[in-house]
Amino acid sequence: METGIYQVTNIAEPNKIYVGRCQSTFKHRWDEHIRALDKGKHTNLLLQADWTKYGSEGFTFKVLSACDVITAKYRELDIVDAMRKQGFEMYNVYSMRDDIILELSKYTHNLSDFESEIDLVDVRCKGKKLPLHWQLYVKIGHAEIYIHLYDRSKYVDSGKLDSLETNLITRTKFCSDNGYFEILEDVTDVYQTGELDVFIKTLITQIDFIASIFG
Repeated sequence: METGIYQVTNIAEPNKIYVGRCQSTFKHRWDEHIRALDKGKHTNLLLQADWTKYGSEGFTFKVLSACDVITAKYRELDIVDAMRKQGFEMYNVYSMRDDIILELSKYTHNLSDFESEIDLVDVRCKGKKLPLHWQLYVKIGHAEIYIHLYDRSKYVDSGKLDSLETNLITRTKFCSDNGYFEILEDVTDVYQTGELDVFIKTLITQIDFIASIFG
Protein backbone atom coordinates (compact mmCIF):
# COMPACT_ATOMS: atom_id res chain seq x y z
CA MET A 1 0.00 0.00 0.00
CA GLU A 2 1.37 3.40 -1.01
CA THR A 3 -0.76 5.63 1.20
CA GLY A 4 -0.32 6.28 4.91
CA ILE A 5 1.86 8.16 7.40
CA TYR A 6 5.46 9.29 6.94
CA GLN A 7 8.10 11.05 9.01
CA VAL A 8 10.72 13.64 8.06
CA THR A 9 13.62 13.92 10.54
CA ASN A 10 16.28 16.59 10.92
CA ILE A 11 19.56 14.63 11.07
CA ALA A 12 21.54 17.37 12.84
CA GLU A 13 18.74 17.91 15.36
CA PRO A 14 16.95 14.53 15.50
CA ASN A 15 14.44 15.76 18.05
CA LYS A 16 12.91 17.87 15.26
CA ILE A 17 10.35 15.84 13.33
CA TYR A 18 7.59 16.41 10.81
CA VAL A 19 4.79 13.86 10.46
CA GLY A 20 2.43 13.87 7.50
CA ARG A 21 0.16 11.67 5.42
CA CYS A 22 0.01 10.98 1.70
CA GLN A 23 -3.00 10.27 -0.48
CA SER A 24 -1.18 9.17 -3.63
CA THR A 25 2.23 7.56 -3.05
CA PHE A 26 4.96 8.20 -0.49
CA LYS A 27 7.47 9.05 -3.23
CA HIS A 28 5.12 11.55 -4.81
CA ARG A 29 4.45 13.27 -1.49
CA TRP A 30 8.14 13.47 -0.60
CA ASP A 31 8.93 14.88 -4.05
CA GLU A 32 6.26 17.55 -3.46
CA HIS A 33 7.93 18.55 -0.20
CA ILE A 34 11.38 18.67 -1.82
CA ARG A 35 10.23 20.86 -4.72
CA ALA A 36 8.58 23.39 -2.39
CA LEU A 37 11.51 23.39 0.05
CA ASP A 38 14.15 23.77 -2.66
CA LYS A 39 12.23 26.77 -4.01
CA GLY A 40 11.95 28.26 -0.52
CA LYS A 41 8.17 28.24 -0.77
CA HIS A 42 7.13 25.54 1.70
CA THR A 43 4.08 26.43 3.78
CA ASN A 44 5.76 25.16 6.96
CA LEU A 45 8.11 28.02 7.79
CA LEU A 46 9.91 26.14 10.57
CA LEU A 47 10.75 23.22 8.29
CA GLN A 48 11.68 25.63 5.50
CA ALA A 49 14.11 27.53 7.76
CA ASP A 50 15.99 24.36 8.73
CA TRP A 51 15.97 23.03 5.15
CA THR A 52 17.57 26.28 4.01
CA LYS A 53 20.15 25.87 6.78
CA TYR A 54 21.01 22.18 6.37
CA GLY A 55 19.98 21.39 2.80
CA SER A 56 18.36 18.23 1.48
CA GLU A 57 21.21 16.08 2.88
CA GLY A 58 20.17 17.14 6.37
CA PHE A 59 16.87 15.27 6.38
CA THR A 60 15.62 11.71 6.20
CA PHE A 61 12.25 10.44 5.04
CA LYS A 62 10.69 7.19 6.24
CA VAL A 63 7.32 5.49 6.19
CA LEU A 64 5.73 5.10 9.62
CA SER A 65 2.52 3.35 8.69
CA ALA A 66 0.98 2.10 5.45
CA CYS A 67 -2.80 2.38 5.62
CA ASP A 68 -5.81 3.56 3.63
CA VAL A 69 -6.46 7.27 3.20
CA ILE A 70 -9.28 7.56 5.74
CA THR A 71 -7.41 5.63 8.44
CA ALA A 72 -4.38 7.83 7.82
CA LYS A 73 -6.39 10.94 8.74
CA TYR A 74 -6.96 9.64 12.25
CA ARG A 75 -3.57 7.97 12.65
CA GLU A 76 -1.72 11.18 11.76
CA LEU A 77 -3.46 13.07 14.58
CA ASP A 78 -2.70 10.28 17.06
CA ILE A 79 0.98 10.03 16.12
CA VAL A 80 1.61 13.79 16.20
CA ASP A 81 -0.14 14.05 19.55
CA ALA A 82 1.86 11.11 20.99
CA MET A 83 5.22 12.43 19.73
CA ARG A 84 4.55 15.89 21.08
CA LYS A 85 3.76 14.40 24.51
CA GLN A 86 7.03 12.42 24.32
CA GLY A 87 8.92 15.69 24.02
CA PHE A 88 9.75 15.79 20.32
CA GLU A 89 10.03 19.26 18.80
CA MET A 90 7.45 18.86 16.06
CA TYR A 91 7.59 20.86 12.86
CA ASN A 92 3.83 20.29 12.81
CA VAL A 93 2.69 23.64 14.17
CA TYR A 94 0.62 23.18 17.30
CA SER A 95 -2.96 24.28 16.98
CA MET A 96 -5.80 24.10 19.46
CA ARG A 97 -7.89 23.13 16.46
CA ASP A 98 -5.93 19.87 16.19
CA ASP A 99 -6.68 19.02 19.81
CA ILE A 100 -10.37 19.69 19.27
CA ILE A 101 -10.58 17.54 16.15
CA LEU A 102 -8.53 14.78 17.82
CA GLU A 103 -10.94 14.56 20.75
CA LEU A 104 -14.08 14.91 18.63
CA SER A 105 -12.88 12.29 16.18
CA LYS A 106 -12.20 9.85 19.02
CA TYR A 107 -15.74 10.42 20.28
CA THR A 108 -17.54 10.02 16.96
CA HIS A 109 -15.26 7.38 15.45
CA ASN A 110 -16.06 4.93 18.24
CA LEU A 111 -19.85 5.24 17.94
CA SER A 112 -21.21 2.37 15.89
CA ASP A 113 -24.47 4.15 15.05
CA PHE A 114 -22.66 7.19 13.63
CA GLU A 115 -20.86 7.50 10.32
CA SER A 116 -18.00 9.96 10.68
CA GLU A 117 -14.89 11.19 8.93
CA ILE A 118 -12.40 14.02 9.38
CA ASP A 119 -10.81 16.43 6.92
CA LEU A 120 -13.21 16.75 3.99
CA VAL A 121 -13.26 19.19 1.07
CA ASP A 122 -15.74 19.82 -1.75
CA VAL A 123 -18.61 18.06 -0.02
CA ARG A 124 -22.29 18.29 -0.96
CA CYS A 125 -25.17 18.50 1.47
CA LYS A 126 -28.60 17.69 0.07
CA GLY A 127 -27.37 18.60 -3.40
CA LYS A 128 -25.78 21.88 -2.27
CA LYS A 129 -22.02 22.30 -2.41
CA LEU A 130 -20.39 23.34 0.87
CA PRO A 131 -17.28 25.27 -0.22
CA LEU A 132 -15.22 24.96 2.95
CA HIS A 133 -12.61 22.65 4.41
CA TRP A 134 -14.65 20.67 6.93
CA GLN A 135 -12.57 19.13 9.71
CA LEU A 136 -15.28 16.81 10.98
CA TYR A 137 -18.28 15.12 9.35
CA VAL A 138 -20.88 13.09 11.22
CA LYS A 139 -23.91 11.34 9.72
CA ILE A 140 -26.69 10.49 12.14
CA GLY A 141 -29.73 8.87 10.59
CA HIS A 142 -30.98 11.31 7.95
CA ALA A 143 -29.00 14.23 9.36
CA GLU A 144 -25.48 15.35 8.49
CA ILE A 145 -23.23 17.52 10.62
CA TYR A 146 -20.23 19.40 9.23
CA ILE A 147 -17.85 21.21 11.57
CA HIS A 148 -15.35 23.73 10.24
CA LEU A 149 -12.74 25.29 12.52
CA TYR A 150 -11.13 28.44 11.22
CA ASP A 151 -7.78 28.80 12.95
CA ARG A 152 -5.95 31.97 11.89
CA SER A 153 -2.42 32.04 13.25
CA LYS A 154 0.15 34.61 12.18
CA TYR A 155 3.84 33.83 11.83
CA VAL A 156 6.32 36.39 13.01
CA ASP A 157 9.55 37.02 11.08
CA SER A 158 11.47 34.48 13.13
CA GLY A 159 9.20 31.72 11.90
CA LYS A 160 7.70 31.09 15.29
CA LEU A 161 3.98 31.13 15.95
CA ASP A 162 2.57 34.28 17.54
CA SER A 163 -0.22 32.82 19.64
CA LEU A 164 -1.46 36.28 20.60
CA GLU A 165 -2.72 36.77 17.06
CA THR A 166 -4.79 33.63 16.78
CA ASN A 167 -8.53 33.50 16.23
CA LEU A 168 -10.51 30.27 16.43
CA ILE A 169 -13.96 30.23 14.91
CA THR A 170 -16.22 27.21 14.63
CA ARG A 171 -18.87 26.87 11.94
CA THR A 172 -21.27 23.97 12.52
CA LYS A 173 -23.71 23.14 9.72
CA PHE A 174 -26.62 20.75 10.26
CA CYS A 175 -28.28 19.22 7.18
CA SER A 176 -31.43 17.11 7.08
CA ASP A 177 -34.34 16.33 4.82
CA ASN A 178 -36.01 19.49 6.14
CA GLY A 179 -33.18 21.75 5.02
CA TYR A 180 -30.12 22.99 6.87
CA PHE A 181 -29.00 25.58 9.37
CA GLU A 182 -25.68 26.53 10.88
CA ILE A 183 -24.12 27.89 14.04
CA LEU A 184 -21.19 30.30 13.73
CA GLU A 185 -19.29 30.90 16.95
CA ASP A 186 -16.12 32.82 17.74
CA VAL A 187 -14.28 30.76 20.35
CA THR A 188 -11.15 32.89 20.62
CA ASP A 189 -11.80 33.34 24.34
CA VAL A 190 -11.78 29.57 24.76
CA TYR A 191 -8.44 29.45 22.97
CA GLN A 192 -6.93 32.14 25.18
CA THR A 193 -8.23 30.71 28.46
CA GLY A 194 -7.39 27.13 27.53
CA GLU A 195 -10.87 25.83 28.37
CA LEU A 196 -10.58 23.16 25.71
CA ASP A 197 -12.56 20.50 27.59
CA VAL A 198 -15.51 22.85 28.00
CA PHE A 199 -15.60 23.66 24.29
CA ILE A 200 -15.30 20.00 23.23
CA LYS A 201 -18.15 19.05 25.55
CA THR A 202 -20.27 21.82 24.02
CA LEU A 203 -19.75 20.46 20.51
CA ILE A 204 -20.43 16.90 21.66
CA THR A 205 -23.66 18.11 23.26
CA GLN A 206 -24.67 19.63 19.92
CA ILE A 207 -23.94 16.34 18.15
CA ASP A 208 -25.88 14.34 20.75
CA PHE A 209 -28.81 16.76 20.47
CA ILE A 210 -29.00 16.32 16.71
CA ALA A 211 -28.69 12.55 17.19
CA SER A 212 -31.68 12.57 19.54
CA ILE A 213 -33.77 14.29 16.87
CA PHE A 214 -32.65 12.54 13.69
CA GLY A 215 -30.96 9.38 14.90
